[in-house]
Amino acid sequence: MSYENESEEGNETEQKIAQFGGQLHREWQEQFQKDNPSHQDRFKSADDPNFDIRFSDESSLPETGEITLNKPLDELRAEGKEEKLAAALKKQQIIKARLSKDGKVAKDEDGKVYIDILTTDYDNLSEKWKGDNKASAEITINLIEKQLAEGGQLDEEFLELASKDLHEVFLRRRKDSGAWVPAEQDKSYNELSEEEKEKDRIMIRKGIEMYAKK
Repeated sequence: MSYENESEEGNETEQKIAQFGGQLHREWQEQFQKDNPSHQDRFKSADDPNFDIRFSDESSLPETGEITLNKPLDELRAEGKEEKLAAALKKQQIIKARLSKDGKVAKDEDGKVYIDILTTDYDNLSEKWKGDNKASAEITINLIEKQLAEGGQLDEEFLELASKDLHEVFLRRRKDSGAWVPAEQDKSYNELSEEEKEKDRIMIRKGIEMYAKK
């Protein structure tokens, strides 16, 4: 195989990872809006010094407004969790910031950049907020492509083995980065409940479905 063909295949894989990551992000946006209907935005710190936010030209940030940094509250209200709701309200932080024309990115007085992950497309997110979706997409796509390259089938046996690999790699990645892991997920795949195993299977099934549409 020539280097040119290898490069083309690598580019195709990267495109599939981006496509799948974008799909996962859109699904999160839809679910969040469904669970939190009063939320019109969800600003988070971009946390990426290399993030090109379309604002090297300061004139593209003409308006000063306010953005709210908070936890999602609607589900706490719906569940009647008053203590957690009160704690979350205390953590709300309203800051003054200059907003981009589309209202999706803001910069505060100290120059810190925030991005509205609820309305921003995956491709325009900082690397931090592509984060888990990108990692899940990379693991899933690489497992599927390896199976196909070896002449294997995307069958139920593959589904279970790939789901196990996905969980183990993702869990290791979260721990290595110091990220929080829910107790129900902080165990080996074989020790997970069926409900938790199904979350990994769903991810692999989505990847397989994407290949089936080719």
